[in-house]
Amino acid sequence: MLHDLALPVRLTTRSGEVTLRNATEADLDALMTLLSDDPISAARGDVAAPADRPQYAEALRSIVDDPANALLVAEDVDGQLVVAPPDCSSRRCGSAVLCAPAASGAP
Repeated sequence: MLHDLALPVRLTTRSGEVTLRNATEADLDALMTLLSDDPISAARGDVAAPADRPQYAEALRSIVDDPANALLVAEDVDGQLVVAPPDCSSRRCGSAVLCAPAASGAP
């Protein structure tokens, strides 16, 4: 299904316009932060430490380079990654969505 989607693609949401695109290494810091904010990752001790960046970069490259995987991000008009609402639960949003903490100011 994703292969039929011409990425990047601009989408209109209730919160405004976003661009859905493939993740790149430029997104690594934001992805690390999202993972460390996730309760499951945080329980495993993930704190988005700079010392862990090389391992995360390698994992991201593996995901991006594997044609069986797709890692997409949505960014707002300012180029900032958009995350799920703070009240998101995996049952409501899908298991592939990481939820931002309420303090993030997510839309």
